[in-house]
Amino acid sequence: VSNDKSILIDIGANIGTTSLFFSRFNYIDKVYAFEPLKDTFEQAQYNFALNKKICKVEWIKNIGLGRDNRQETFLFNRHVKGNTGVRGNLSPSYSNIRNSEKRTVQISDVSVEIGKILKEVDNKKVIVKMDCEGAEYEILENLSASKVINKIDVLLLEWHDKGAESIENILSQHNFDSFSISLGPISGMIYAKKK
Repeated sequence: VSNDKSILIDIGANIGTTSLFFSRFNYIDKVYAFEPLKDTFEQAQYNFALNKKICKVEWIKNIGLGRDNRQETFLFNRHVKGNTGVRGNLSPSYSNIRNSEKRTVQISDVSVEIGKILKEVDNKKVIVKMDCEGAEYEILENLSASKVINKIDVLLLEWHDKGAESIENILSQHNFDSFSISLGPISGMIYAKKK
């Protein structure tokens, strides 16, 4: 992604595999992670402890990010925990499972949370990885409105349900080159770099 010293902001860290993957690269200085679901948050903490020698995670917060501060109720099933988020039954994983539990999660304003990180990073490149099961739309709208998006250098994200167009438009407005891949009718990937 970059040879410049960078930080990674991992939005939707799940059990921490992406944070650990990026920790292996010399150009990554620190990783800041967010995971709203307590079960997966605790598994991520455990995985980071198991991999202390390589782990560059400065901290992981047990919150989700979104347009504002609020509580949400997510469906949860440990067999498909990677599909847990604001999508709820829109996720085929949950629409096909009968015995899901409900979990209350805390959502925090993404621009405020990322703003706190940016005060600490000393002009390093900022890479944001986002796999947040439907919240990517409200997150990017918030980052755009607050102009925090202008301080991000690279975005790697998965979109769900609503297509890539609105995300691509926001990225284009903020001077990103982006490459989009559809993984099917309800999901895809977008890789974007500041021009």
